Amino acid sequence: MSLAVIVKALLDQGCMAEQIAAAVLADEQAREARRARLREANAECQRRTRERDRAADHGGDRL
Repeated sequence: MSLAVIVKALLDQGCMAEQIAAAVLADEQAREARRARLREANAECQRRTRERDRAADHGGDRL
């Protein structure tokens, strides 16, 4: 559900500006936490790929 839909529903229910602001802030914090988890997972994947590539480069004889 988009943030705009949530804000509209809160407005329709008569929520105060502070309540809507709290909802928007909570949504943004959740999105940032998700982005941080994705960055962490991508960094770990990249680290494993680089380790695998280094191991492959040093695994055989070069003449």
